[in-house]
Amino acid sequence: SGNNNTLSGTGVAGATGKIGNGRDYESTSAQSDTAADQTAIDIGNGAFSIAVWINLESTPAGNYCIMSKRDAGDTKEKRLVIRDFNGNKNCQTYYAIDGSNYRQRITNATFTTATWYHLVWTRSGSTSNLYLNGSLVSSYDFDSTTGDPSGDVSDNGALTVGNVSGGGQALDGIIADLRIYKKVISATSIANIYNSGNGSGATTGGSNKVRRAGKTSKIKIK
Repeated sequence: SGNNNTLSGTGVAGATGKIGNGRDYESTSAQSDTAADQTAIDIGNGAFSIAVWINLESTPAGNYCIMSKRDAGDTKEKRLVIRDFNGNKNCQTYYAIDGSNYRQRITNATFTTATWYHLVWTRSGSTSNLYLNGSLVSSYDFDSTTGDPSGDVSDNGALTVGNVSGGGQALDGIIADLRIYKKVISATSIANIYNSGNGSGATTGGSNKVRRAGKTSKIKIK
């Protein structure tokens, strides 16, 4: 079940995903896909999960943005990136609520090229969790350290895949099976998505799908 919504982009090639098809983004060309703003993919102040397969073709000197959605004033945002930290290529989440910024990263895993990784980011209240390849690797309660980040993160900006909204963090690699859930999916569902490759074992409930129009390669948002 779900709504079909169109991604648009220029010059992005289809590629073989972990299972099925993905999209191959070139950082030298600053390629990205976008989907127009809609309530179906605005998270608000509720729980959410973001899941995605990635395969890097080079590693970043700064940030490679997997997906981003933010408003024009940059006061509300959700962003998932691969970032260079003193030579280590780690995963970091980033979101902004009314100008306050919250970040979390995986410190015990360095991302390399030509390798498939499955990432899942969940938020419920002030608790943010990161999963890598089906396993929980980082859990953080922002309320106990930097203030409560459980506020409204809805925005009026387009969803951008393969770069940050507005540009400047173009990813070099393949993205496949990107999903946004307006709930926290269970650890069992996350393991099923990872183990099945294309997510056929996951229980999703209501879903929103974004497909690349006119292409066999597609990125889905559920």
